[in-house]
Amino acid sequence: MTGRITAEIRAAGSDIVWVIQEAGQDVTIRRPGRPDAVARAVLFQLDDQDRTAKVADPAFKVMAWQGIFGPDAPVRSLPFTVIDAQGQHFVPVSPVQDPGEQGVALIAHLLPLHGRTRTELLRFILPGSGMVEDPRTGNQIPGPGSTLDVPVRLVASVDPQVRDMVGADAAEVALVGRWGTLDAPQQKPQGVRWGSTSPLVLDGQNGTLTIKLAYPDPDLAQEQQFGGRFVAAWRANHAS
Repeated sequence: MTGRITAEIRAAGSDIVWVIQEAGQDVTIRRPGRPDAVARAVLFQLDDQDRTAKVADPAFKVMAWQGIFGPDAPVRSLPFTVIDAQGQHFVPVSPVQDPGEQGVALIAHLLPLHGRTRTELLRFILPGSGMVEDPRTGNQIPGPGSTLDVPVRLVASVDPQVRDMVGADAAEVALVGRWGTLDAPQQKPQGVRWGSTSPLVLDGQNGTLTIKLAYPDPDLAQEQQFGGRFVAAWRANHAS
């Protein structure tokens, strides 16, 4: 059975390539640390067969999409972002598939990003290296520190487990964060330590964010796609 399906995929290869070229669109493939690439792809929204929703118990659902790419599209490994001709961003929710491993087409299951993710810029003070002479006293003092600006995505959490992890009291906000932006996710930057602090304005209030602990994803592919996860605590500067 598997052999027959593989043979059918191979036989249909030229037709699949034709459909991608004729019915597809030029999309931009964005990968962290690499130049953007343009590829041809067919993007379409999958039909939702779920009929269990109740009027008395509505639920918000993000509809999944599917992307069909040519075999040379740079989407075989995570992470990446797909930007269509209208500027809409999509991210994969699972590894990309090569049906029958025939190199005919690559299929990705995607979710749209509607620009609803807030990005904050944290500024950390990194310690200096070595010793320098104080021009006023002539004494040796630690070298001056440097600043490091890091984009992150933060979500406030009321989960008791998260609050316990960061040791948040009633005056503090517990947050779950990811390093980097959606287009350029990353792991914890070098020089940032657990316990490092940064100024952060939250809901119009000046405060201080303290990076507490790593919060690894059970799914390594998700962490690779969206960036390393951590937990932090924020306190308003005027709070006692």
